[in-house]
Amino acid sequence: MSETEKGPWRPPKSWRGLAAMVAAGAIGVTIYAGGGAGSEFLQSLRVDLTQFGIEPGGTSSQNSKPHETNSTTQSPEISSGANAENATNANPSGLALEVLGTLQVRQKDPSNDYNRKLFGDGWLDLDGDDCNTRNEILARDLQDVKFRQVRPANCVVQSGVLADEYTGKRIEFRRGSGSSAAVQIDHVVALGNVWRTGEAVANDPLNLLATDGDTNQDKESDDASKWLPPRAAFHCPYVARQIAVKAKYGLWVTPEESRAMRQVLSSCPQQALPSQ
Repeated sequence: MSETEKGPWRPPKSWRGLAAMVAAGAIGVTIYAGGGAGSEFLQSLRVDLTQFGIEPGGTSSQNSKPHETNSTTQSPEISSGANAENATNANPSGLALEVLGTLQVRQKDPSNDYNRKLFGDGWLDLDGDDCNTRNEILARDLQDVKFRQVRPANCVVQSGVLADEYTGKRIEFRRGSGSSAAVQIDHVVALGNVWRTGEAVANDPLNLLATDGDTNQDKESDDASKWLPPRAAFHCPYVARQIAVKAKYGLWVTPEESRAMRQVLSSCPQQALPSQ
């Protein structure tokens, strides 16, 4: 759903269940067909399923990286069962520097070409409350939040103020086709980096922070060895969150990334992992 559309009509749950069963069958067709006609069938069916509230609201277009469109033979959609299981695990705890020492260090796999589209076309509703992840992160990270008066209540964020941790800026958020992109949701461990070092759930709040749109785009898919937030005071919490995500999902770090993280944490050895 675009930023300017109202919340979707919600059919009876029995209808949604039937639609979900049809969707599951379509996924099987896609996997069996190996793409091609099966994939096209699933995409056409996906559009129809939005009428049943299977993908309520939101779009990933504001966080996508248009230049990261390489093809790949590996699809996270096929192996999403493991991701869903990991998403239910408790977030790790402890000191970031100590947990960093438990992560496997290895080089990136150059054969794992990244395809952003295979992480899904929109924000999901993982907790089943009919409110997608983008709206939940906006409500969590913004101040003075006002919600649009649509169903479900207290879900669609209409406006608010972001005290941006990455830049130190105060950013006014107002939902609209020409204004929503001012505040975007950053994948702290970028999906391009996840793709090369394992898989993670793109909708896990632990890996998401609302931030300045231009800053989010500048980051691209860089890891900590190539990109840190412009605001130096947030380097330690930022790296700690990356470590928490990688520990939660069993992702590794490259030698360069590990060294960069250690250098950041040398100035804050007591930095703890974030709890949420």
